[in-house]
Amino acid sequence: MDASQKLAQFLEEVNQSIDLRIQEDQEKAQAQADALLRESEERSIASAERTLSDAKTEIAAKYQKRISQTGFRCKTALLQRRQALLQELFEKLEQKLTDFVASAQYESWMESLLTKHQPEAEAVVLLREQDMPMQEKLAAVCQNKVEFRVDNSIHMGGLSVLSADGSICENRTLDEAYLMQTRNFYRNYRLDGGAEK
Repeated sequence: MDASQKLAQFLEEVNQSIDLRIQEDQEKAQAQADALLRESEERSIASAERTLSDAKTEIAAKYQKRISQTGFRCKTALLQRRQALLQELFEKLEQKLTDFVASAQYESWMESLLTKHQPEAEAVVLLREQDMPMQEKLAAVCQNKVEFRVDNSIHMGGLSVLSADGSICENRTLDEAYLMQTRNFYRNYRLDGGAEK
């Protein structure tokens, strides 16, 4: 082999070595580029998932807030309507009591109250001022001597009996009965309707 062949062979070996190194460097660069690309994709996907999760959370919070507000408005409207109906109901009840007091049955009822619950001697029977004209008829059904007085706290009707020593008061007024019914209703029935269990 002459010098030119040796040179050609040497150049070819150098070229092959360079090509091999270039190929190795390209493969390394490609592997690095692929790794960077995968890492970048993973970060992008993770970032997108976080952004999506945050957006879902924000939307869910807004939706929940709207549902709560709507529920609150509905419950408030329902309670207002219920209260209006109860007010109407109690006004009708009050009107029935007023009509009863204006009827002829009221005087008989007052007499039966004193007949069934006889006051002791020297007791005081408290009436509203409008009922004072019936004190003679009421005194006639009492077995003991009693005194009749006006009680300005009685508005609807009925009577109270105060013992002789003033220690006991039997309240048999329509005012007290109405008040007790109202209290019992609110105490024994739930706001959303029905009796308490």
